[in-house]
Amino acid sequence: MVSSGLVMAVALIGCIINLIGLLITQNSRSGDAKKALQGQVLWVRLVTDNLVSFGVSFSAFCSQYGYHEADPIVAGLISVAVIYTSVPLAKQTKDMLLLATPSHLKRELYRCSGEVLSVEGILECSQEHFWTSSYGNVVGSVQVTIDNQADEQETLQRVHSIFRQYVQNLTVQVQRNNWDVRSSQLREADLVMVILIILDMVILTHILLILSMVTLTKMDEG
Repeated sequence: MVSSGLVMAVALIGCIINLIGLLITQNSRSGDAKKALQGQVLWVRLVTDNLVSFGVSFSAFCSQYGYHEADPIVAGLISVAVIYTSVPLAKQTKDMLLLATPSHLKRELYRCSGEVLSVEGILECSQEHFWTSSYGNVVGSVQVTIDNQADEQETLQRVHSIFRQYVQNLTVQVQRNNWDVRSSQLREADLVMVILIILDMVILTHILLILSMVTLTKMDEG
């Protein structure tokens, strides 16, 4: 059986090491977004380890005086503390893991999509998808339909300028409105089809007339 004194000594050493680590990594939580998130993950891990070391030390101290009930109580408190410190971090990283649209930007992105429709020459804005590729970096893609007279490069610049404040990497697919061309092509094809059907009917009528005349001729000869 391991003595409680040895357990308490090892736990205190671990606690001191974790405190030194917390002091060293304190400044890593500031700076750009990516490094700040990495520093926060490290900081949460050190805080959790420090709580575990402190809890083990306190439990070993209580066990020396016969308070063995402190062990499960401390374990429960450590579990609650770990969950409490991990939940905020999980909320920050869930959008990256799920490739979901950042909840705090949904209203602004919806407004930007409406603003795109007000650009001259743009007829439709569809297939919008925005997600978080890394902390603080939002990626998106949209498809816009423009009329035949609109300038494609100018449209791209206008769309990028609208989303630039919220989306760091945006892919815009531009397609022209060819519905009028397709409609005229369909009308021409329909006209050709009608003409062919009429010709078939005329030919079939002539064949039937010829067959009828041949039949009547044979009947007269008979």
